[in-house]
Amino acid sequence: EVVLNGFGDNAVEYDLWDYTHDHRAALRTDSEVRQRIWHALSRAGIPIPFPQRDVHLFPQDDARAARLAGEAVDQRVLALATVDLFRVLDDAALRSLAAGAGTASFAVGEDVVRQGQSGDTLYVLQAGEVEVLVGGQRIAILGPGSFFGEMSLLTGESRNATVRALRETHVVSVGHAALQSLLQGHPELYVNLSTILAERQVARESKGTGASTLPREVVAERTNALLERSRAFVSS
Repeated sequence: EVVLNGFGDNAVEYDLWDYTHDHRAALRTDSEVRQRIWHALSRAGIPIPFPQRDVHLFPQDDARAARLAGEAVDQRVLALATVDLFRVLDDAALRSLAAGAGTASFAVGEDVVRQGQSGDTLYVLQAGEVEVLVGGQRIAILGPGSFFGEMSLLTGESRNATVRALRETHVVSVGHAALQSLLQGHPELYVNLSTILAERQVARESKGTGASTLPREVVAERTNALLERSRAFVSS
């Protein structure tokens, strides 16, 4: 239960009450609740309201901010370069995509995405570990360098699985706006991205049926269908 407690000098104050029948685990439960709050606030861009008397001074503040921003983009470039969906991008396009991407962190047990949930974002794991659940059953465990959500990114489809953090996890997120900006400047990428996504789909299906080859006509058919859907979605 969450209730508004009051207004402080530097904050809006809330009380959060949580209950458990396992009294021996009460301290650990409280700790995990606070961790969830911390990560949720971080993802929402809400800082801890430090007292106004705190003063932070940095020499060449603008230059330092620019350097830190550049380093953050560099880290996102490294993460996105591992995704085969983006292997068709040149260095400039990849950096442009990284500049429009974001980062997020998740506590143990938090869902990054939920099955059936709407979405338009692809996630690349920078650190941590997640499990992939379909209908509540685990089908895979992913580590750093893995990615998920490519179909939602290109077509806006609902999530077909739940992805849950098994450890504290940090991801790079590529959303609809970042992809839209990239494709407006590089319309030829529609075909490349759709082809790669179709190949991944058919490869997963072939693996599930034990087939060793990818029928070209199936890939071509999927590519054309994805191309139409992605163009319609990205232009929206």
